[in-house]
Amino acid sequence: IIPVVEGHMDDCFRLVRAQEQEQKTALVIRICNSILGRFNRTDPMSMDAEAVNHLLSKSDVVQALLQDLIGFFSQPSLSLDHEERQLRLKALRNRQDLFQEEGMIRILIAAINFFSERREKTLLLEGVEEKIESITNKLYVVLAALIKGNRANCSNFAQTARLNWLVNRLQSQHASGGVLEVLHSVLVDSPEVLNMITESHILAIIGLLDRNGRDPKVLDVLCSLCVNNGVAVRANQNLICENILQRRDLLLQTALVDHVACMRPNILVGVEDGESMYRKWYFEVVIDHIEQVTHVQPHIRIGWATTHFQPSPGHGDGFSSNGIGDNTYSYGFDGQNVWFAGRAYDVSNRVVTAADNMQHIGFKKNDVIGCLLDLNIPEMWFSLNGLPVKGLLREFNLTGMFFPAISLSSRVSCRFIFGGEHGRFIHRPPEGAAPLFEAMLAKQKISIEPCFSFGNIERSRLDGPSHFQHHIGFTPQPVRTNHIVLPAHLESVRDRLAENIHELWSMNKIASGWRFGEHRDDAQKVHSCLTSFDRLPITEKQYHITTAMENLKSLIALGYHVGVEIKPDDRRLKYVKLPNTYTQSNGYKPQPLDLSSIVLLTKLEELIETLAENTHNVWAAGRIKDGFTYGISDVSIHIRLSKTIICKIPFSLR
Repeated sequence: IIPVVEGHMDDCFRLVRAQEQEQKTALVIRICNSILGRFNRTDPMSMDAEAVNHLLSKSDVVQALLQDLIGFFSQPSLSLDHEERQLRLKALRNRQDLFQEEGMIRILIAAINFFSERREKTLLLEGVEEKIESITNKLYVVLAALIKGNRANCSNFAQTARLNWLVNRLQSQHASGGVLEVLHSVLVDSPEVLNMITESHILAIIGLLDRNGRDPKVLDVLCSLCVNNGVAVRANQNLICENILQRRDLLLQTALVDHVACMRPNILVGVEDGESMYRKWYFEVVIDHIEQVTHVQPHIRIGWATTHFQPSPGHGDGFSSNGIGDNTYSYGFDGQNVWFAGRAYDVSNRVVTAADNMQHIGFKKNDVIGCLLDLNIPEMWFSLNGLPVKGLLREFNLTGMFFPAISLSSRVSCRFIFGGEHGRFIHRPPEGAAPLFEAMLAKQKISIEPCFSFGNIERSRLDGPSHFQHHIGFTPQPVRTNHIVLPAHLESVRDRLAENIHELWSMNKIASGWRFGEHRDDAQKVHSCLTSFDRLPITEKQYHITTAMENLKSLIALGYHVGVEIKPDDRRLKYVKLPNTYTQSNGYKPQPLDLSSIVLLTKLEELIETLAENTHNVWAAGRIKDGFTYGISDVSIHIRLSKTIICKIPFSLR
């Protein structure tokens, strides 16, 4: 091989690779001729039944060959890069052309005829019939793969005899699926075949709808007859409509179905190691109205779903979309059953009487449904009118965030009760359960919105699935300072910094109207820590010292060097002079450092923001370690193990 003058060595590589592909294809063709050629008989009945049975007893070799051919002619994956996919398509076209030149399409058709006629006319041994059926189906798949996307190969069927042979094969109950794949490829890649399609051909295809129902392959073939390469074929469209719609609608379902909508509030709860979210939640739902408007019983399911749950239109059990509990990402209760992964589990406490003529005993007007989610076990529990149902869900997947959800049909209305200002619970919540409104963010307003919406169709606005905010479960991540050893010259700085932090806090408290008292009273704005740093309780003093030490360690961990400047007497530290109104009843008056003369660079201002956020994260991590969890309320609410729900959110949301 001699490269071109420019020295493009890759041209040599492509030429060598092309020769290798041709050699490989030629080898495959020889193997196919040796194995499939024995079925290419001029006299289809020249072999007796014994010879056929003996031949088919070794059919494993034939099936293995056909399976390899299916992979040999498979289309390149759509996930490949455009250039790589085009190269593979070109190689596939070359393989298809080589097979066509060697007459392999004729050999495959002869093999199909051979097996089809033997199956119908020969007395075969037990088990051989199934082998013939399997081989015949694979022969059709190989034939479809050999001509797919190759107009030259598809044009082999642009003959009346070949087209009639193909359509006649549709009458076979077992081979119609493979024939449809071949016919669809021919119609798509060889438009001239449309000129040869007759009414009898179309009627034969439509007949498959009566025999097999709404087979997607049949519908694909009918679509390719109606529209080909973007051009409508009016004659075929009219013929198909006349033969389908005049009798009964086989393409469209005429049975009435209820539209099912899934609704959810914008509240998320979840579980993750080290996060601030509480793990046991409760809410209620009241049924305000329920009415049956069609032959289908009203649909209403109440429960929980995760952020992986996306209702899919047309995928419900007889409904317009899947409801709560129809997949593995949602869990619902309908008054009679608990639903999960599309399966119903009877957990009802009600006794069905003779007066109940409904096939499905579900919710009734004014029913109150309680929903508990315990992420510690994990466990999901439902109650009906204050009474727990007989069953519960455990050991479910905790991936993602959870939210309350309702799926309901028309003429059904209900309302959420989340506790607090968002509705007082009708029944007593389970012990240790927090009302769901406590999971709200600060300044958040509750809204009820659909889990899936098409948008405003009338205004041509289409919306996709709602975007979930996964960061609601706050996990503090302070700067790692375990490996930092504070230098000796910063020990005194740490204590002075801790004392100044307290003085600043006291000054701001007094400015807000707080005063000193022996016992803390938030309602009267009385605080026992409005005293000198030396007289603080040990816990409060240690908190300030820890905060100062973590700030100094964080500076070192972030790569900064902290030095101490020795000031002469004329540059001694100055303190803020506060009026006497700041003096407390115990004689204490805050004296924070006067920092008004200090000007910080822009980079240092960014550093201060980082330190402030880290201080919050250190504080939050300590509270979580002590057993505290997040809550929207500023007032302490004692729940579970005497811990309190505190306001704890990411620093960026404050």
